[in-house]
Amino acid sequence: EKVVEKEVVVTATPEHKGPVTLRFVTHLAAEYFQKTPILDAVEKYNAEHSDVQVELIPMPFEQLQSQLQLMANSGNPPDVAIVNIVVDHNLGSTGILEPLDEYLTEDLASAYLEAPLDGSRFGPNGELLSLPLVDNSYLFSMRRDLAEKAGITEPPETMEEFADYMRAVAALETDDAGNKIWGGSFDTADWYIAASHVMPFVWAFGGREFDEEGKVAINSPETLAALKYWKELADAGVMGPVGSDVRDMRQLFALGQTGFTTDANVMKGIYRSASGLGEEVDDLWTWFLPPVVPGVTEDPQTVLWGQRVVVFRGSEHKDEAFDFAYWLTTDPGFVMQYYRDTGQLPTTHELLADDEVQNDPLGKF
Repeated sequence: EKVVEKEVVVTATPEHKGPVTLRFVTHLAAEYFQKTPILDAVEKYNAEHSDVQVELIPMPFEQLQSQLQLMANSGNPPDVAIVNIVVDHNLGSTGILEPLDEYLTEDLASAYLEAPLDGSRFGPNGELLSLPLVDNSYLFSMRRDLAEKAGITEPPETMEEFADYMRAVAALETDDAGNKIWGGSFDTADWYIAASHVMPFVWAFGGREFDEEGKVAINSPETLAALKYWKELADAGVMGPVGSDVRDMRQLFALGQTGFTTDANVMKGIYRSASGLGEEVDDLWTWFLPPVVPGVTEDPQTVLWGQRVVVFRGSEHKDEAFDFAYWLTTDPGFVMQYYRDTGQLPTTHELLADDEVQNDPLGKF
C-alpha cells in the first residue's frame, strides 16, 4: 500500500502585543497643589482606553526642560508632556517636537479659541508644535489684612502708589510670631521666572525688549528706571528677600508675611494649599493689574502664562500620543477640575463659556 504524505502547513500564531503604552511627563504631577487632577485624568483615560495605557512620569519643574531635552537627544523621548508656555518654544527650537498640523483637523481645531491656538504655531515655518491646555495672565496680589493694618484700602494704580504701599506694609515690621513682614516679594533667583516678575515693571516705565527696527533695546533709560525702582526698595529692606525664588514668594504671601507679590492665575490654588486654610484664604487677598507710570504708560501690560501639551518627534506612537494630548486639552472633566484646583482658564470655546468660569472674578483678567 502506498503511503501518501500530506504537507502540513503550520501558521504562526500572531503575537499579542497588548495595549500601546504612552510615556507622559509633567511637572504638574510633582507639585502638591496640581497633582490630583493629573492623577485622576490618567486613571480615567486608562480606564476608558483598553488599547492605550498612559504611564505617568512626574518631574520637578526645575529639571523639566533639561531632562526632556536629554531624553530626546539620547533617543528615549517620552510620547507626551505638559510644559509651560516658554518651555514648549525652547524645546521646539531644537527640533524634538512633532508638528501637529496633519493630526489637528479643521473640525478638531474649532474647539479652541483662536489666540491660544495661534500662539502654539511657533515652528520655523509656522508649524503647530503644541496644544493649548490653559492660559492665564500674570497679575499682582495684595494681602488685604496687611494692607488694612497699614492703612491701605485699595490696590495701587500707579508705580508711585505701589512703592508707598509696599513701604507702609514693611513698616509693620513683624507679625505676631515675630516673622519679618516684607512690603513686596518677587523672584530674584531664577532668570526665567524673575523675567516674568520684572517685565511688567519695565513696560510700565516705558522700557521695551526691542525697538521698532528689531534691535535690542532692553538697556534703555526706561529699563534702567524700572531697575532703579526695584533696587531702591530692595536696599531699603522693603522688597525681598533678595535672592529668593518664586516658591519662597508664594509661601510668604500665603502665610501673610509679605504685602504684595505677583503670579499667574495659578496663584489661587497655590495660596489655598500653602496657607493651610483652603478656600478661607480667598478672603485675605485680592488681585490687581500692574500699576502704570502716568505720562509714560496708560494701559497696564502683563505677561501671558499657560500650560501646553506637546508630542515628541521620536515617539513610536504619534497617533495615540496626539489623541491623548487632544483629550487632555478638551476633556471637560479634567480641564474643569484643573481650573477649580488652580484657577487657570480653559482654552476651548465650550469650557471658557461655562457659567462657573464666567462668574469667577479672577477669570475676567
